[in-house]
This record gives sequence, C-alpha cells and structure tokens, in this order.
Amino acid sequence: MNELHFHLAEKMLMKLREEELISQEEFDQISKLIRQKFNTLLGPLMCDKS
Repeated sequence: MNELHFHLAEKMLMKLREEELISQEEFDQISKLIRQKFNTLLGPLMCDKS
C-alpha cells in the first residue's frame, strides 16, 4: 500500500511542478519528505532526485 501512496504523492507533486506552482527547490524538499514518509523499496529507485 505504501508503494501506491508514494506513487500518487509523487504524481501530484510532479503536477504541481509542471504547472509552476512550486519551485524546483520546494519540489526537491517535498520529494525527499515523501520518500522518507512512505519508506518504499521501489520509490527511491524510480525517482532518485537528491
């Protein structure tokens, strides 16, 4: 279930960035928090941004 929640959170975050509602710095910080929160096995491999 964590994998699904991780994927959905990252997808929403990417949409915010694409629409320039958040900066790249904010994107990187939030992405890091998402990876920590959901503690997935595949998440860090799929989108290693920092």
